[in-house]
Amino acid sequence: MMNATHAKQIVMKGGSVMRKAQRGTILLSLFLAAVTVLALTSGVLADKNRAGSLDVEGTALDNGMKIYLAPRGEVPIVTFEAMIVAGTMDEPADKAGLSFAVGELLNRGTASYTAQELANTLDNLGADLSVNADYDYTTVTLSILSKDSEKGLEMLREVLDHATFADEEVERKRSEVAAYLEQLKDNYVDVVRKDFYRLIYGEHPYYRPQQGTEESVAAMTPKDLRDFYSTYFVPNNISISAVGQFDPKEMAGLLRSAFGDWKSGDIPPRTPPPMPEPRWQVETIQRDVTQATIRMGQIGLARNHPDYTKARLMNYILGGSGFGSRLMANLREDRGLTYGVYSNFWPRKDKGYFFASTQAINDSMNVAIREILKEIKLLQDKGVTADELKWAKMYYTGNMPLQLQSNDQLAHLVLEQQFYGLENEFWLKEIEEMQTMTREDLQQAAKDLITPEKFTIVVLANFETMALDYK
Repeated sequence: MMNATHAKQIVMKGGSVMRKAQRGTILLSLFLAAVTVLALTSGVLADKNRAGSLDVEGTALDNGMKIYLAPRGEVPIVTFEAMIVAGTMDEPADKAGLSFAVGELLNRGTASYTAQELANTLDNLGADLSVNADYDYTTVTLSILSKDSEKGLEMLREVLDHATFADEEVERKRSEVAAYLEQLKDNYVDVVRKDFYRLIYGEHPYYRPQQGTEESVAAMTPKDLRDFYSTYFVPNNISISAVGQFDPKEMAGLLRSAFGDWKSGDIPPRTPPPMPEPRWQVETIQRDVTQATIRMGQIGLARNHPDYTKARLMNYILGGSGFGSRLMANLREDRGLTYGVYSNFWPRKDKGYFFASTQAINDSMNVAIREILKEIKLLQDKGVTADELKWAKMYYTGNMPLQLQSNDQLAHLVLEQQFYGLENEFWLKEIEEMQTMTREDLQQAAKDLITPEKFTIVVLANFETMALDYK
């Protein structure tokens, strides 16, 4: 009897011709839309006052806090973003998830406000506060009406300097994270991703799950959170950007009043162990499943790598553009092996990673792996076509300016520029750089930045019914 999974595969294979026609329609629509956007934006990109261009004034307070002011816009709103150089990178090896927990609890009570009082005050101000703890840093973002900037900065200081991490809040968060980690055991994409990180990064902190492990979360104490917070949340480890409608001189005074009396601290140096050299390795994970989960790749680029923009443009064609990518055209549309396949370069302060991932029924997993490797090799040997290059350039020319509309986005980009050591207005320079790239540039980038012979491959499948043999 045919099972449902096999039936789906037959339907997908039988519909491949129709999908090719649909893909042609999709590509034509995207191409025409990109042409339209390019026509609309080309004049803006050529103008010195183009969207996303900022006049940023940088300064530093006596306590070492860095300040970046970028007045813009006619709407009386301002966004403040604080970037704290503290993240997964800075956790003790046995306390994975510590920076994530600190970020989750920053707005759950301070010396002057309970969690509810803090939420009510922000609501009454019409303000939006968000926290994001990442591997290399943590950001706290506050958007508020310009007229309430002084009060907004008072609230930001509370969160950055006076969070309390009450025992009951820590215990509640521990329980939430523990329950989430339990659920992730059945998330096979996450299982494979974590093993992939462990294999490519070794003992480097980038391998650690951001939320932690069952063991590290169970052992986490309120004191652990308070110690991490008091160590890293100090003014000489924080940069703040302000983007929106304000007078720069007045805003500088407000920031100095809000943070100038905060004492600097001693920040431990980052001394992570070295990353292992990329090498060929394969790991299989046995599960009684009908569908294999596959992830392959290697250590990749730091964010400030000179070929990062080439990598983005090249990967868009390989596996970053959804239905327009080569991987999707091959594995889904032509062969009916999967519903989705993707690739990407994920940069970090230190070396990030490149990956390709998909899911396919067990008896198709070898073909799926083989075809992904084949498409990478084809890109390295033959390069991209002129039409692919034109289409990719038009996508980024049309799409990237749309990401430069909000104060929130720009406030983060201003801090990224400083943190990664990128050139001024890198977000605009990258659009311009893409327009000069050639087919040869992208082919060379594929050769230089992707080394399949040194890939790590992780496959979760039912190996009692199917062996891994893709060569």
